Amino acid sequence: MNSLCRTFDYDTLSKRCRLFEGEITTGQVNRSASIPPTSRVSSIAYTQQLYLAYYQTCDRCQVNRYLLCINNTCQCLPHTYWNGYMCLNEGYDGASCQNDEWCRTNKNLTCSSSYLCGEFVH
Repeated sequence: MNSLCRTFDYDTLSKRCRLFEGEITTGQVNRSASIPPTSRVSSIAYTQQLYLAYYQTCDRCQVNRYLLCINNTCQCLPHTYWNGYMCLNEGYDGASCQNDEWCRTNKNLTCSSSYLCGEFVH
């Protein structure tokens, strides 16, 4: 139900489900003692067709978990950016970028002159 949740893991033994904001491509899933072998990781599949209402009037995205009505237009969810085709997750430290919008600004990350997200002194 939470549109910010894009990835989840589910433990078939304990029936515990955890939700995560990042796409499955945001990072790596690290197996540890806290993640039992009965756990399954998956995510929502994203395609350009889900974003056909981007920047149209809000009546086009009222029932749309991929876009949010902001200033009377359908726009990307928090911590995502428009790449010209669809809303993608903002990048973490070391992710490639073209501008600051591509980086997690809420984590003080900006896009460097070498086109990588990170904490840089400007």
